[in-house]
Amino acid sequence: EAVVSGMAGTEDRYGVLREMLFMVFPKSPHSDWGWSRVGWSWQEWWKILEKTMSTIDSVSAFDELSLLLERIEASGGKPLAQQGQVWSEVRLSKVRALLCKLGGVEDENDLSACLDVTIR
Repeated sequence: EAVVSGMAGTEDRYGVLREMLFMVFPKSPHSDWGWSRVGWSWQEWWKILEKTMSTIDSVSAFDELSLLLERIEASGGKPLAQQGQVWSEVRLSKVRALLCKLGGVEDENDLSACLDVTIR
C-alpha cells in the first residue's frame, strides 16, 4: 500500500519498482536465483506487479515492465517462452494483456515491435 500511494501517477524514472520486483521474483526449482519463501509464488508476485505497475504513469509502467522482463529473461538464460517451469502460456498471456493495456497496443502481435523480450 505504501508503494501504491507513494508512486501513484508518477514515473518510475529510477527503476525502483523494477528492481524491487526483480529482487522478489520467485525462485524456480531449476534456477540458482530468485526469492524463495514459503507461500511465495508467481501468482503472489504477479498480484504485486499488477497493483504497483497500474499506479504509475502507463508509459513508464510499460517501459519498466519491458525492462523487468528482459532482465528476468537474461537471468534465466533463455527466452521466457522456453522457461516453461515458470512462464506457462497462461502467464505469458497475462503479461501480453498487461503490456497491451499499459502501452495502448490493440493487437498483441504488435508487441514484438516494441519489446526485446520473447513473450510468445
